[in-house]
Amino acid sequence: MQIEILKVSFPRFSLGYSAGGIAGWHISRFVSLNGELAVDHFAPINLDNGNHVQALAVDLVFSPFFHIGLDRGDIVIGPKIGAFRYASSQGDWTTPDKDETVYGLTYGFNIGVFGGVGDLATGVLLGYSDRHVTGACVTRQGWSRPCTNDGGDLNHLSATVAALF
Repeated sequence: MQIEILKVSFPRFSLGYSAGGIAGWHISRFVSLNGELAVDHFAPINLDNGNHVQALAVDLVFSPFFHIGLDRGDIVIGPKIGAFRYASSQGDWTTPDKDETVYGLTYGFNIGVFGGVGDLATGVLLGYSDRHVTGACVTRQGWSRPCTNDGGDLNHLSATVAALF
């Protein structure tokens, strides 16, 4: 099964691993300004013997939080906006056959609930990102396609165990 995006074909993937972080500071008791970095490595599903695919997506976003104080914690909610880049390489084990790069804007929201003990609050942060593609480049062995800005979307939903300090 293949997914067509911008006339660029991607093999079917499952998430290999995901890593990232959010760091920021409070500008008031109810508002914090944060930067968010997310790195997703995708693992291919059902490839033929001798073929490989490597794929990585990186998001860099600005995520302000609005804090609703509870007796023993916080509820946080806020928008996010930034940029992403997705790159993949496909081929056999000796020579890459096709390299693809997709980039664009990321926008979405975060919402979380945190319970606290002292200065530390732990909880769950849910995030949704809509990755709107603004350009894509494809290079195959022997030819290349110029970058396009045809549009398209790659969406991302996350649930994270998180801590507020």
